[in-house]
Amino acid sequence: MVHRMLVVGLLLLWQPVALDAQAERWPEFRGPTGQGHSTERDVPLEWSESLYVVNDLGIVSCLDAVTGTLHWQQRIGGNHSASPVLAAGRIYFLSEEGVATVIAPGRTFQKLATSELDGATLASMAGFGRSMFIRTQSHLYRLGVR
Repeated sequence: MVHRMLVVGLLLLWQPVALDAQAERWPEFRGPTGQGHSTERDVPLEWSESLYVVNDLGIVSCLDAVTGTLHWQQRIGGNHSASPVLAAGRIYFLSEEGVATVIAPGRTFQKLATSELDGATLASMAGFGRSMFIRTQSHLYRLGVR
């Protein structure tokens, strides 16, 4: 029952949205060797002229991508190794303890949801098509829209 409520809650947040012209300028991430992956931790997310980064202690910062000016900083809790992911107009953070935190992008902090997954996780969420994959120590979740 808890799994079903978690998946339903995350699915409500995972809705397709029309991408604006900024999405066309979004660079494809290929990693330091050009192979499409990286061993780096806490890689920042750039979106709409802002950088979003979470440190190991769960403090999220939003900075101006051009000047580096801090817009806001907020503790979301947990320990973090995974990088933030942008999907469906929302930014997703996943702690090592398996807590997913969802925020709205912008120059002010706005938490939209938190959900607890079964098992610890170190991996970043991955998107493919209209689905998002989350791997924990004990489960593989696929969230998608029909």
